Amino acid sequence: NGERKKGSDIPIEIGDSWHIGGITKSITATMIARLVESGQMKWSDTVGESFADASIDESWRPVTLKQLLTDTAGAPANFPRDIWYERPPLGLERIQARRKRVLDVLAKKTERPPGESYKYSNVGFTIAAVMTEKVTGESWEDLVKREVFEPLKLSSAAFGPPTSSDESLEQPRGHRSSLGRKLAMDDDADNSPIMGPSGSVRMTLSDLCAYATEHLRGELGKGTLLSTETYKLLHTPERSYYAYGWIKMEPTRNLPYTVYWHNGSNTLWYALVVFIPETNMVVAVTSNDGDIELAEAAAWEIVKQSVNHFAEGPDAPGSEPTTGSGYPKLSPFAAVRWQESQPEVKVGDEWYKLVSLDDLPAEEIVAFSWRTNGDKWQMGFEEDLVELLSQMGHPPRDTVKLVVQSLTSSETMVLEDVAMTRANRQAIKAAAMARAD
Repeated sequence: NGERKKGSDIPIEIGDSWHIGGITKSITATMIARLVESGQMKWSDTVGESFADASIDESWRPVTLKQLLTDTAGAPANFPRDIWYERPPLGLERIQARRKRVLDVLAKKTERPPGESYKYSNVGFTIAAVMTEKVTGESWEDLVKREVFEPLKLSSAAFGPPTSSDESLEQPRGHRSSLGRKLAMDDDADNSPIMGPSGSVRMTLSDLCAYATEHLRGELGKGTLLSTETYKLLHTPERSYYAYGWIKMEPTRNLPYTVYWHNGSNTLWYALVVFIPETNMVVAVTSNDGDIELAEAAAWEIVKQSVNHFAEGPDAPGSEPTTGSGYPKLSPFAAVRWQESQPEVKVGDEWYKLVSLDDLPAEEIVAFSWRTNGDKWQMGFEEDLVELLSQMGHPPRDTVKLVVQSLTSSETMVLEDVAMTRANRQAIKAAAMARAD
């Protein structure tokens, strides 16, 4: 409703600050890139080298800085939940607390072989940050200020949610839903600062756009903070659509350009930032409502409308509906049905819960379809699966590997070499048309 705090009647303003959550990851990677260019670190630096004086599991020793920053290190997605209650103050105490939590993770085996596959992780970026703290003797916070905020003149950038008194509300408050109501949170409600390198920065929309514009210019060979070669590296996905804190999305019907983006939410705020080199465009959207599904849908609609609005001329991509995607219309499934956002798929004569396709978790494919196709996300999954997987950086072969779960037990099984066929996709399309009738 446009208020800094629900029920306050104090409107948000263009100069307000916003918690940007996981967008912080690319800021961490940018800071580290500066250390690499200055010769203080290398992308090939390993966990074993950085923690040579600590007791860590052997599986972690070969993990590189590059793998940590591209979510291919085999790191767990999150720290144990009890970390949320830790609030060490800025400085040496926080550096030590961050290192201790990282060492707890490193004492256990990686969740999957390093370098072989992508998995979203807040932990990996925190490990990388601790590596920088050891090399420099400075906190991640001070490094980010010196290497990113100050040279880019991001004067509003800081850490944690925006702060203000209850009386004056100089800044917005984050909100969450509870029992159908929106509740405003205190101005210190956030994840633990220990995992700050993966999601604790705040800044104004203007500064967020300025930050993304530097990455846009860097991709075009005009950046000032890093070399063009380094910017290209930061924007290049590794074993997935995920780069160094940026997601590369190939052209789609709704957004007919290559799009680089990332979003973030601590469940009380939401932010999305996008840069599109072909149109020389940056779009940033923020919300102080932690309803991620609604906020994300609105944010992507703003991006799509912005692209269409600024496209020049009647022949510009996006000015007319696209007909035909150029991708083959194939599917490994004889049919698809849904239990909320969980796809159940028919393979042969049997129905299963889909766990993964070619090692891509089903929830990631569904989430990507939702971000790409909006309210037509189910149709995108069912009818345009080849296009969807290709946009994620995983174009399928003639056959795919499915991991599925029985609908009557917790048993999972691997179905190898399942054929992608036109007949399957035609059957799915026909079923969709029948439902529409």
